[in-house]
Order: sequence, then C-alpha cells, then structure tokens
Amino acid sequence: MDPITAFAMAQGALKAIRSGVEFYKECQAAAADVSEITMEVSGNIGKFLDAKGVVQEAAAQAKKESEDSDDPSKVNSQALNNVMMQMQLEQAEVELREMLIYQTPGLGDIWSRFSAERQRLSDLIEEKRDRAEKEQKEARAVAMAKAARRRRKLQALLNDSSWVATILLAIVLYVGCMYLIVQDRIQQNPELGTCFIPKGSPTYDWYSTLRWVDCT
Repeated sequence: MDPITAFAMAQGALKAIRSGVEFYKECQAAAADVSEITMEVSGNIGKFLDAKGVVQEAAAQAKKESEDSDDPSKVNSQALNNVMMQMQLEQAEVELREMLIYQTPGLGDIWSRFSAERQRLSDLIEEKRDRAEKEQKEARAVAMAKAARRRRKLQALLNDSSWVATILLAIVLYVGCMYLIVQDRIQQNPELGTCFIPKGSPTYDWYSTLRWVDCT
C-alpha cells in the first residue's frame, strides 16, 4: 500500500472512530447495548494504526533513500509529504487517545490494553530482529573463519607444491647437467666407455653389471 492511500485510509478510519464514539455516548446515555459499537470502534482503531504504520515506514524509507541518493533533491518532495502526513497522523493519534481515555468512559480501557499489547508486540519484534541480526553476524563470522581456514590450507598446499617443484627442478637440472657431462666425456674420451661411471673407476665393474645399465 502506498503512503497516500494509507493516509486516506487512516483519515477515513479516524472519521469512523469519531462517529462511533459519538454513537457510543448516545447508546450509553440511553442504557442501550454498546458491545457492537465497541467492536466497530476497536476495528477502526486497528485500521487507523495499520495505515499510520505504513505512512511511518514510507517516511523512514524516503529518508533513507534521500541519504543514499546521489541527488537527494529527487526525493525531497516525497520525503516532505510523507513526513507531513506522519506528523498529522501522530497528532491525530494523540487526540484519539485523549478522546478515548478522558472523554469516553468505557472505551478508554480499549486504548490502555491496546497500548500495552502494542508495546509487548513491538518488544517481541525488536527481540526477534536483534536475534536475527545476531545470528546473521555469527553466521558471517563462521563463514569468514571457514574461508580463512580454506585460504590457509590452500596457501600451505601451494607452499608444499613450491618446495616439491623446486626439488624436482633441481633433480632435473642435476640429471641434465650430468648427462651433458657424460656425453661430452664420451666424445672427448671414448676409451672410457659409455657408462655414467667411466672405465677404470673403482665402482665401474659393479656398476656395469647392473641389469638396467647398458655400457656397450
């Protein structure tokens, strides 16, 4: 529901409440049954306050949009209208409360009980909101902690991988260098054989008998 429609609904409910209060007084003066008119007034009070809540929410939203907007002037007019409607309804609520409590014996109890129940529900809603915000913060903290652990594990894995890669690279370079050295020796001194260990070395006889070594 938009705030303008809500404001009009609140005004209509307020008018119906005032008419109902007058009729309540007449019935009470005539000693007639007032239960039906009491229910009607109670229903209109609820409509008035529901509509007032919509206007208040719209005013708060317009204020937030004005603060967040790059060009607040675009929402200033709507914000002003919402605030003015909110102020009118707040004043009307004060007048309504005084009318019910001080000018209409019997209906004042409705407002008193309503105020107590509204406060109870508001506190309950606020408590639920606070609990939900707390749970969201805790969930975000848990998610951030898990993400941090995953990053640490990944970093540790990368560090280990770096060490492994470094060792493998060193081995490859060593083997490559030894291969080049052996090839150069074979070309320069073929009489020393083609094995990794040259002929005449103390371990040549043992090395040349290994299955996987070809010294031909």
